[in-house]
Amino acid sequence: MSSRRAPTTSNTYRLFYSTNKIVITPDEKTNWLGEGSQGTVEIWTFKNRDPLQDEKVAVKMTKKRRSIRQAKKEIDIFNKLGEHKHLVKLKGYYWNSNCTLQVMELCCGGDLFEMVKKRTLNPHESLHILLQFFLVVEFLHSNGILHRDLKLENTLITSKARTSQGVTFEIKVCDLGLATELKEGAFASNLCGTPVYYAPEMAQGLAYDTKVDIWCVGVMLFTMLHGDYPFELDNTARTPFVCNQSLPNNLKDYLDCLLMADPARRPTIGQCRAMVNHQKGHPEV
Repeated sequence: MSSRRAPTTSNTYRLFYSTNKIVITPDEKTNWLGEGSQGTVEIWTFKNRDPLQDEKVAVKMTKKRRSIRQAKKEIDIFNKLGEHKHLVKLKGYYWNSNCTLQVMELCCGGDLFEMVKKRTLNPHESLHILLQFFLVVEFLHSNGILHRDLKLENTLITSKARTSQGVTFEIKVCDLGLATELKEGAFASNLCGTPVYYAPEMAQGLAYDTKVDIWCVGVMLFTMLHGDYPFELDNTARTPFVCNQSLPNNLKDYLDCLLMADPARRPTIGQCRAMVNHQKGHPEV
């Protein structure tokens, strides 16, 4: 994300929201959240008849022609999926030939990448987040959706609470811009995502399936615990990795499985959830 400010948009849009049309407008003092390869994200306001019920939202605006097509696909996937407690909610959308607007729920806690830049997470904190990743990835895969860009930057913190074992973070995954539908047993081949998160099969230009999302979860778990990525970019084989030997055995087991270089031996999300069921003392999510 760039740090420069984006130009404020002066238009007011009527968005499709369920079966109703809702008026939305940029804030007078626009709070710009960031800029990516596909567009900008700003805080806007849903305008209600009762001003006391006005609602702050995050608006992702896309203007590049290729990105507009991709944004429309993202909207279709959000609509197909519906809601999940660990997936950012699409609240409305607008498009024409010049731009798309995606109105998302606003998560005010920042993203996990910024959190991990400040400090590494302890085993209990990381495990709590890992279990939430398992739930949302299971939801995506069970609905035939491959995310392809799971990363700390695309993981928003919705709330946090201090406990005797650290901080409990509640998270939501965002940005389905690179997601695609993938039938069970099918493979994809186009290279996309964030290079440091590429699974070895993707980094080597091979066909891949939903196991690349499992790999991304492993990279995120390693990074939360160590403050750095497990592999250098030029290590396309993605092996070996060295983890902190003081970690609890269950987390070392998870890392070994999630970062299994051979996708045939890497677990499915169903097998990941089965691993959780066999472990004792996991935090509730």
